[in-house]
Amino acid sequence: MDEIPGDEKMRLEIGCGVDRSYKFNPKIFGENVVYVDVEKPVMKIPNFIRCDAKRLPFKSLCFTEVYASHVIEHLENPLKFLLEVRRVLVSNGKVWLWTPNFTSPNARKDPSHRYVFNYFSLKATLRVAGFQPVMFLPYISYKIFKPFAILLTNELYACGEKASIIK
Repeated sequence: MDEIPGDEKMRLEIGCGVDRSYKFNPKIFGENVVYVDVEKPVMKIPNFIRCDAKRLPFKSLCFTEVYASHVIEHLENPLKFLLEVRRVLVSNGKVWLWTPNFTSPNARKDPSHRYVFNYFSLKATLRVAGFQPVMFLPYISYKIFKPFAILLTNELYACGEKASIIK
């Protein structure tokens, strides 16, 4: 079964922020959203589950979208994380990622960052995990400016659609 029964499209936000260091700041809202984080929340968060992003406590094929803002750079194994996200996504499900660009001061400032991504490495990691990546660059109208945006943007923003076959 590749579709969630009924009209309810379940969405998952990983690393929503729950403590004093990373305040609750979700990208998505709604009754059909499940929030997860590895830390115990300091406040009541509806639909919250404490868990590790590498071992999500959900059945396969149960979410239509997964959001992870500034999570992937903290993980010991980003590929394992993306494979786990792929497992819980329905066919053609989407993962939305945000991470500091390698040129951003924030990329190396936080000692909990284990990985630093650039446009090409994030795109390649999504592909290896079985996603068809779409990379977004801010304020780009012309292809001639793309190389500069790849270098100068502080944040990378990507969407990966679950491919039917891992290449």
